[in-house]
Amino acid sequence: QVPDKENPGKTKKVIRSYSIASPPEEKRFLEFCIKLLLEGAFTPTLWDMRVGDKIEMRGPYGKFTVPEPVAHDLVFIAAGTSIAPFWGMIYHLLKSGVKRDIVLVYGSRYESDVVYEKEFKALASEHPNFKPVFTLSRPQNKETWWGDVGYVQTLLPKYIKDPPNTKAYICGLTPMIEASVIELEKIGLTTDRIHYERYD
Repeated sequence: QVPDKENPGKTKKVIRSYSIASPPEEKRFLEFCIKLLLEGAFTPTLWDMRVGDKIEMRGPYGKFTVPEPVAHDLVFIAAGTSIAPFWGMIYHLLKSGVKRDIVLVYGSRYESDVVYEKEFKALASEHPNFKPVFTLSRPQNKETWWGDVGYVQTLLPKYIKDPPNTKAYICGLTPMIEASVIELEKIGLTTDRIHYERYD
């Protein structure tokens, strides 16, 4: 229940879908990656909650998963908070011993928008077969920004080394997904090896 802006003093039920970010190995809690929208119908209420407050949850219902055993190289493509499902997926795959090459191409607008930077870098230091790529579309300081610059789809030819033996997983808004699919098909990925989940 959230405050009903159209009827002061009353509440209304709001339902939102979020991807689980925590890996299946994590049994203590569920982790989510959610952006605060000041004018949103739900996130301001969520930000006001305190430890001990209760919220109704249902699920999980998603089918956006990586089949195992893994027989192909993998590329994960995300922008913004659509990185959420890929943190848990990549952590699980690496910790379970997958040796195929795994590339993450993760885009944000600004330096301050990047999440899971330390976590992905730590995984890369432990697993030589994993390469995280961070890119900004609007870097605030190009002299200090250490990653790539540009939209995720423009970087795919650079980082996908063996397209015929690669499966792609994309999560994000429809324009990014569509642009990424076009680029993936250009470099040789067939549609049966491109999987995506829309965030809109």
